Amino acid sequence: MQMAVLFALGRDFYGLKPVGPLKVAIIQAENNKLDLVEPLRSICENLELTGADRNALQKNLSVYPNSSECGKNFGRLLERVAKDMQPDIAIVDPLLSYIGGDISKQETCSAFLRNTVHPILQRRQMGLIIMHHTGKPRSKDEEQSGDALSYAGTGSSELTNYVRAASTIFRNKDDENVFDFTYSKRGKRAECDRVIYLKQGENGNIFWER
Repeated sequence: MQMAVLFALGRDFYGLKPVGPLKVAIIQAENNKLDLVEPLRSICENLELTGADRNALQKNLSVYPNSSECGKNFGRLLERVAKDMQPDIAIVDPLLSYIGGDISKQETCSAFLRNTVHPILQRRQMGLIIMHHTGKPRSKDEEQSGDALSYAGTGSSELTNYVRAASTIFRNKDDENVFDFTYSKRGKRAECDRVIYLKQGENGNIFWER
């Protein structure tokens, strides 16, 4: 949500810079209205948004709650969102709610990403950010290897093979109050620090601070 807000305003997320204000559509299945409003309000307060900023945010950021469409039906949902908003970026949260099959199977992931979603992205000229959960706890090798981190998401390796870039967020092994936000695949192309150390805001603030 914080990244979506910043990108919608044309601002960078701790060095990760959009080319300008972007129209961002969030398609999500896990949060009710209060779960969405609470972090959004906290983020806006911490960013000290002006009236003009809030107007821009209202224009450039939209949330589409949906927990019923998956597989090919998700493709039709994505088409409707693209037609309605014409976003630059669609954020899908989480992948497991929408893939519509066994995520451990390459054919399931390929059919969803390459055959259903990708043609829409190309036709509509928009980007995609996929939120995905990790599987079992990392081994020591995975903690040390950026390449291994790219494949930390549960399911087929096709998920990582398909995406152009992958980022991970894990609790820091030395400080439980710190999280490592790592650009693990194509990290050099991010043109910012490959690892960003973040913490959650204090006193109930729902906000990532460097």
